[in-house]
Amino acid sequence: MTQIDVQHVSQPEVARALRQYTDFLTLFVEPTSPTQAAKAAGMAPNLAHHHVGKLADLGLLFEQRREGGKVFYTDCAPFHNIPQRALHVIAYRATRSFCFSLRSG
Repeated sequence: MTQIDVQHVSQPEVARALRQYTDFLTLFVEPTSPTQAAKAAGMAPNLAHHHVGKLADLGLLFEQRREGGKVFYTDCAPFHNIPQRALHVIAYRATRSFCFSLRSG
């Protein structure tokens, strides 16, 4: 899999994960291993591996490469477009689609 420009979110569980794990997902702007993410987030490595597996299953992270026994993941897209019908899941009140980026700048 390669990174796409915009991820169009239609599943409520994906929208929910974006809301719940936004800070964690920002650690994967560049290829990062779960262990590196755990150190940066101040969490146990096994918890970071659990979150990464969950987010990868939802299509929010993908395996970018393997290197020396480590797996590096990156975000699937720099922008996430969430249509109005899915916004109620993440507690936003809007009249149209919502697009945001995990990247700064």
